[in-house]
Amino acid sequence: MFNIGAPTPDISSTQPQAPRVAPQTIARLQDLLKELLTSIDKNEAQRYFPGNGQIRAKVLHDWEDELRITQSFLALLVANRVAPQSDILIRQSLTEAIHQFNFKRPFEIKLIGHTGAGKSTLFGAIIGEDISPSGSGDAVTGTRIKVRFADPNNPADGEKMTVYLRDGSSPLPFTRAEWPQACEKYIQEPVGAAVNEVKNVLYVEFVLQNKSGSSQFPPNCEFIDLPGGEAGQERHEEILSEELKQIDALIYVIGTNRVRGNLTRPISEQVKLKITQGQRADIAARKMFVVAAHWDLARPGEDRIRTEEGMRYLLDYLPENYEGYHQHGPNHTYFFYPIRTEDAYLATQGIQCKEQKHSLVPKLQQRGEDYRGHMAGVYEDLRQIDPFLPGDFSATNFNDITLEQHKAMLQFSQLPILIDDLERFLTESRHEVQLDAARSKLTDAIQEFINYGWEQLKARNIDIGNRDPHRITDVRSNYEGQRTHLREEAIISNIKGMEKAWKKCVDQLYHDFNVSQPASNAFHQALAAAFSRAVRHVRTFIQKGHLDHTIDTDWRRPEGANAPVTERLGRELKTREFLSSLRDDLLIALQEELQKPGSAADVLADTFLKLLSKEERPGGPLSLQMVSVGVFDHNSDMQARYDGLKQHIKEQAGNICSFTISGLLLGEHYALDKTRGTLAQLIQFIASNNEEHFTFFNRVHPYMENVLLEMQQRIQQDSAFIIIHYFLREIRKLTKRSILHRVNEYAEPDRIDEEDGDFEKLLRDLNAALLRKLTDEQFVSALDAQLFTHEAEIMRWFDLIRQADSLKNGIVFSQ
Repeated sequence: MFNIGAPTPDISSTQPQAPRVAPQTIARLQDLLKELLTSIDKNEAQRYFPGNGQIRAKVLHDWEDELRITQSFLALLVANRVAPQSDILIRQSLTEAIHQFNFKRPFEIKLIGHTGAGKSTLFGAIIGEDISPSGSGDAVTGTRIKVRFADPNNPADGEKMTVYLRDGSSPLPFTRAEWPQACEKYIQEPVGAAVNEVKNVLYVEFVLQNKSGSSQFPPNCEFIDLPGGEAGQERHEEILSEELKQIDALIYVIGTNRVRGNLTRPISEQVKLKITQGQRADIAARKMFVVAAHWDLARPGEDRIRTEEGMRYLLDYLPENYEGYHQHGPNHTYFFYPIRTEDAYLATQGIQCKEQKHSLVPKLQQRGEDYRGHMAGVYEDLRQIDPFLPGDFSATNFNDITLEQHKAMLQFSQLPILIDDLERFLTESRHEVQLDAARSKLTDAIQEFINYGWEQLKARNIDIGNRDPHRITDVRSNYEGQRTHLREEAIISNIKGMEKAWKKCVDQLYHDFNVSQPASNAFHQALAAAFSRAVRHVRTFIQKGHLDHTIDTDWRRPEGANAPVTERLGRELKTREFLSSLRDDLLIALQEELQKPGSAADVLADTFLKLLSKEERPGGPLSLQMVSVGVFDHNSDMQARYDGLKQHIKEQAGNICSFTISGLLLGEHYALDKTRGTLAQLIQFIASNNEEHFTFFNRVHPYMENVLLEMQQRIQQDSAFIIIHYFLREIRKLTKRSILHRVNEYAEPDRIDEEDGDFEKLLRDLNAALLRKLTDEQFVSALDAQLFTHEAEIMRWFDLIRQADSLKNGIVFSQ
């Protein structure tokens, strides 16, 4: 029993969002709505709706009302664009809503289940055709199979089969006589086959005639049999995942051979994520039909009890109160349909054979014999269904079974109960469920727009409280009485905007220096280039002999003051004088590099100043002209103080670079060791060399250059990080600086206080100056103009929220 009238839960409760379909553009959604409304206006929509007279008129009226509401909301969106993230969420919900509103498209009933569940067997029993690879382990369904029943009022709508390929080439039509071979080629995927035609198929579409003894479904409904899941076929899993994004109705087939131990969990989790959690519980419950296939395999007794317990695991993945909508089975105690799928399928085949006077197709002969054996085993149950059946079951083969026996077996299989519920759902409640699903998604879209509106008000410092749109009246009446207060608040807000923008730049500076690698950091590169050029300059000095005087040489002279030198006693490096001269030369060269335009110091300062410049653009939060509403222009004292602050940053960057490098060059931590390294090599070479003067100095210069390079390597990398550390500290001091209080100069700090830095002092003085300007009529006029724009935007969003709230409650406002 399928309970259509189960209670509807509160639709205001929100559900976790499932993976969504790609949103359509607003223009495309408007075109779809226009097409649907035109069809209603021209009375072309009636053929898509069941019933007649007042019932059909009521359904069409409700449908048209919802389409008008959607049309008004789309007009609201066109006139009032929202931020990209909210726009995507709104268009996603609208796309899903209009998909449900679209009564002209086929209503899709999809069959899913794990491989071997009996899904294709059930599918064949429902549609009365043998087109899927059911009942065999040699092949599985390899693609989508779409089946709809021909419209009896349309003579041109006859039986046909069409194959649609993935490459977009022309569809392949097949005559009725060609169906068996075409199905085998384009639907049945051989197990384990690496190459087959099915992999190139997008879907296969059938149009069937309703046959006597089979179901009688509306012509604009489409059954879709999907490949089984959990078989290790990646392409099958992709098809299943994609098809679950849009569900009109779902038949979830569970094989009794897999239900124990919760082996169906992977597919059940997809159902929960994409269907159960993606919409209201009552909508999801009414459109889902759970089938326990091969129920005859769960034999009465302990085996049946374990299967029933295994089926109850599914309730964790199904919509809330699913059992309230579904009570099935002989005693209406199951939330699922217990169906003997194999018997149902062979019974439908047997009924067709008898009514159309033909034999069972050869490939089903063995299954037919097994079916005859099943019937013999339950014949007493069949006689209770139809007391007019013969007393003994005497059929020796499938063809001997009578029409009445097939019909009794079909009833015993429980399939007719599922078919009756499906037919009732599709003819009586399908449009109600479809409309409820569309309303739910439309409500989601409108609520997202309302939430965005409240966030806009919050960003403009409006106390949104409980987000009641009717607060607009109180806000309007209070605005005029609080004009003076609002002016003061506007000034304070602008000052806070400057403070916030400055902090944003400081935080970004910290982030850039902390995450950037030296190879990609502009300051590191500039400093490395400065060191490289300075070292080349000092190497030139060395090669020209400017440091030769730091090598001491003693000579032995013969008797007589004017006699020539005949013997050298030795040479020795005057280490202290050499290192001092080398450091001085390197420091002078580096200082020159740091004073050039575009130097490392300039790059360091510009890293921060460029961040500030982005916030100083016209109308930006660090634009003094904007903050002061034009009172302080580019020639004002306040602007001069602000520009002086930035000049101070450039000067501090240069000073920090210079002092840091000087300190490192002179620091003991970075001093070279005479006992190892390049300095030791230089000392050893000088002491051991006995070459002539010219040759000696040509050979000693490279040793001196090696000492220079080691000196560079010792301080270059550390200097970059130390400079950045001190520069960041100086930037922080522009907002807050620490003050140490001591009892005397030798004592530990008594306490540490903070005082405003130069930027905070500038903001404080700017705030005071602007508040004093409130007596200036010109300033007040300019400030009111700014407030009016701010106020108008507030009023606009309150009006939009009120309009959207009316639409959510089903009231269409006048355009």
